[in-house]
Amino acid sequence: MLSMVQDKKRAFYKMGCIMALEPIKQDNYEKFILGWFEKGGYSISFDCVRKIIRLGEGGDVQCSAALPYCLGGCHRIKSD
Repeated sequence: MLSMVQDKKRAFYKMGCIMALEPIKQDNYEKFILGWFEKGGYSISFDCVRKIIRLGEGGDVQCSAALPYCLGGCHRIKSD
């Protein structure tokens, strides 16, 4: 990826700042995932969140790929 912005012959040469990001701590990531499920009106267990994280180790996870792992531990919150 860096070669795209550092090589003078490439289309995206010097397109912007290069930033290094540190890994996200797992407990912060778990809270982030839980928050988005809750925002969507779902209750999800920590076990299910950890399964989603394990599923995504080494790459991106599509929601459709993670959903089957959550159906057993994810419940719609009743709205009044």
